[in-house]
Amino acid sequence: MKLKLDRGNYYIDKLRDYKIFINDEFYGVIANDSTLFFENIPKNSTIQVKVDWCTSNKYHVCTEIQNIELCIEPTCKGWKLSLWFLYITLFRNQYMRISSKK
Repeated sequence: MKLKLDRGNYYIDKLRDYKIFINDEFYGVIANDSTLFFENIPKNSTIQVKVDWCTSNKYHVCTEIQNIELCIEPTCKGWKLSLWFLYITLFRNQYMRISSKK
């Protein structure tokens, strides 16, 4: 299975790289406004992104589709930027979101 990860250009983490974990193993980092490609990912995988002590949701891939496209974005954007302190403390496990690309 092939995996494509897109990370947009967002102000809040412009200078920070996100660490990519697949099945709790470190696979690499993705910079702001960039795309990464991975090949030979197991079918039943769990993908998670981390930065410092903050993490994303766990995205479970349980499909027969050969090419999967996902996007990564911070949940603290727009008007929520004023709540950044809550996102790095109380909501640190929801700091970023991984979703399928539409």
